[in-house]
Amino acid sequence: MNCAKKIQYDIFFHWQVVLLCILLFLVGISGSAQQRIEIQIVQANSIESSPEITSARRIIGDVIFEHEGTLLHCDSAYLFMDENKVETFGRSYIHQEDTLKLWSDSLTYDGNSKIARLRKNILFEDNEITLETDYLDYHMSTGVAKYFDDGEIFSKEEKATLKSRRGFYYSKQKQFHFKDNVSIDHDKYDMQSDTLVYNTRSKKVQFKGNTVITSEENKINCNSGWYFSDSGIGSFNNGARIYYDKQELHGDSIYFERQYKRGRAFGNVVVLDTTNDLSIHGHYGMYDNKTSVVTDSGYVVQTMESDTFYLHADTLRLVHDSVNNKSVIYAYPGVRFFMNQMQGACDSMVYAQTDSMIKMFFEPVIWSDSNQLTSQYIQIETVNGNLSEFYMEDAAFVITEIDSSAYNQIAGKEMFGFFNDSSQLDSVRIVGNGQTVYYVVEEEMNADSLMIQRKTHMNKTICSNIEISLSGNQLKMIRYNTKPDAIMYPIDQVNPKYLFLKGFGWFGDRRPKNKHEIFKKIDDSADKQ
Repeated sequence: MNCAKKIQYDIFFHWQVVLLCILLFLVGISGSAQQRIEIQIVQANSIESSPEITSARRIIGDVIFEHEGTLLHCDSAYLFMDENKVETFGRSYIHQEDTLKLWSDSLTYDGNSKIARLRKNILFEDNEITLETDYLDYHMSTGVAKYFDDGEIFSKEEKATLKSRRGFYYSKQKQFHFKDNVSIDHDKYDMQSDTLVYNTRSKKVQFKGNTVITSEENKINCNSGWYFSDSGIGSFNNGARIYYDKQELHGDSIYFERQYKRGRAFGNVVVLDTTNDLSIHGHYGMYDNKTSVVTDSGYVVQTMESDTFYLHADTLRLVHDSVNNKSVIYAYPGVRFFMNQMQGACDSMVYAQTDSMIKMFFEPVIWSDSNQLTSQYIQIETVNGNLSEFYMEDAAFVITEIDSSAYNQIAGKEMFGFFNDSSQLDSVRIVGNGQTVYYVVEEEMNADSLMIQRKTHMNKTICSNIEISLSGNQLKMIRYNTKPDAIMYPIDQVNPKYLFLKGFGWFGDRRPKNKHEIFKKIDDSADKQ
C-alpha cells in the first residue's frame, strides 16, 4: 500500500469511528428519553389479581396512585402494569401541583402519554375557575384539557358562567378556547358567540362568528373582536353594531369603553335614530353617552311624510333627548342640504326635531321652487316635512328669477314668510327698511303660436313695512303699512342701476340639484352680485 492510499484509508477509518460514536450516543439519549416512568401504588386496602382481566391487577379501597408528582385517588381501579395504565371506578380525584384538581365518576389514565380521560359528573378546578362537563381529556404534561359534550365554567372572581358545546383549557396559559353555542352570563353583561377565547389572567375575551353582547346600557353585535371583561374596553369588527337608547352605531370596526359609555367607529359608519327615521353616515364616528359625531364625508338622511331630507357638512353632531325621544343635529362647517321642496347652504346649522326647526348661520341660502332666500340668519319651521314658515334677520332677501337678466326682489331688516300646503311661498312680511323690485309680466302669442311671457314694466318701491301676497310665485297683492316711495318704469326706460337692490346676490350655481350634489364644492366665482 503506497503512502497516499494509506492516508485515505486512515481518514476513512477515523470518520467511521466518529460516526459510530455519535450513533451510539444518540441511541443512548433516545433510550433514556423513552424510558417510561411507572405508575406507583401509594395506598390501597387490597391488591388482587383479576380473573376477568388477566393483564391487570385489581386495586381496592381508598386507592392512591402517584405518577410524576400527580396523585390519583379512587375507590377501586384496574392497574395494567404492562401498558402503564389505570382504569378507575367510583368517584375519582386527580391532584396536580397546588391548584389543579379534577373529579369524575370514572377515568382512564395512560402513564406513557400522560393523558387522563375522565367521564361523567366531571368537576375541574384551577384556582378560582371551575369546569363542569361529562366528557373531558386532560394532558398532564401540556396542561391542556379538552371537553366535547357541553361544558360549564364558573369564575368566582368574575362572577361569570361560561357555556359551550366544545372547548379547550390551557392551564399553563390560563386560557379557555370555546366552540359552538358559546355563552357568557356575567355580572355586568351577557354574551353569545360561535367561537370564543378567554384568558383568566388578562380578562381578555376574543370572539369570532356572530357575537352578541347585552347589558343594561346597550347591546353590541359583531362577527369578530375582543373585549376586556374587567375594564369594559373592547374592539368589535366585521359588521359591528351598538344599540343604545333607541339609537344604533354601525361601522366596519368599533372601539368601545363601557365605563364611559363612549366609542369610536371606523369605515361605513352609520348612526341610526330609529324613533325619528333618521340616519347619519360617514367614514368616522364617535359616540359619547347621548351624543354622536360623524365626520369624513358625513351626511344625514331623514325620511319624512312626503319627502326625504339629505344634509352634508364636515362635522355632524347628533344629541338625543331620551325624555322626548327627539334629537338635535348640529352641522358645521360647509353645510348643504337637499329636499325635493327645499335646498339650502350655509356655514353652520342646527336642526331640532323637538320643534321641527332649522336654524342657519353665517351666509345662509335657501332655495324653494324659483325663490332664493338669504340673510345673516334664517330660521325655517317645517310640519311633517313640508315648509311652514320662515324668519330672516339682518339683510334679509327674497329673490325670484324671472329670466337670466331679471329678478323679483324683496329686501328688509327682518322678514317673516309663510308657505302654502304645496311648500310654495304664500306671503311675506317685511319689518324695517323694506324695498321691492317687481316686474309686470304679460302673456302673448309669438309668431309660432306659442304662449310666451313678456316683461312690460318694473316697479321699485321703498317702504319700511310691507306685506306681500303671492300666488304661484307671482305677485298677487302688496300692502304698504306706511307711505311708500314707489316708481313704475316702462321696461325700455329702466335705468340699469335700479335693476338690483343693494346687497343683491344670486347664488343659483350653489344650489344642489339632487342629493348627490350636497357634496359638491362651491365655486363662488360663478355667483351673480
